[in-house]
Amino acid sequence: MKKTRQTVSLKAAGRGITNAIVLGTKFMDMGCEVRITTGSIKIVDDIVDAPEEVLSSGKETMGTCERDREDEEEADMQVRTNSTVEVTIWRKDVGKK
Repeated sequence: MKKTRQTVSLKAAGRGITNAIVLGTKFMDMGCEVRITTGSIKIVDDIVDAPEEVLSSGKETMGTCERDREDEEEADMQVRTNSTVEVTIWRKDVGKK
């Protein structure tokens, strides 16, 4: 009878990649097996013009603003690629025969 291996997977992108790698190496130091797989994803950003009152106030704002359907058609789209990593962790087989 074959035993199934229980694994834990952690996926990260962008700035989270460093944290995922560090976590994987900590488990490796504890005696676990670790597999790291790299990849990439495409991200689509909608670029919209800020309302005039936001530009003149000099303040940065985050979040969404309400706009009608005509404004959505005028929005530019930017496609960019972001790096990803998947760290898979499992216990080593100690009692192999």
